[in-house]
Amino acid sequence: MGGKYGPQGPIEDPWKPVDGYVSVCIICGWPLPKQLISGALRGEFIDHDERGQPEEIYVEVCSECKARAREFIQGGIPAAIRRLEVNRG
Repeated sequence: MGGKYGPQGPIEDPWKPVDGYVSVCIICGWPLPKQLISGALRGEFIDHDERGQPEEIYVEVCSECKARAREFIQGGIPAAIRRLEVNRG
């Protein structure tokens, strides 16, 4: 007998594949079939707000979000400030 149980009975695994989708893009939130997983991040997640202990993470991203993230990284802080000013109108 395995699995987790809550007050109403068994709790289903939210990461169990459904209808061909095997993951979720951590940036945009879209469900991903295996062939659309374009990249992954692996390491430690540190929640500065909660002051918690670092947790190991492994998250995946789609190709569109990976491309946007690369643009953000290449532009650095000056490009981020320009985007902020443009969005403020």
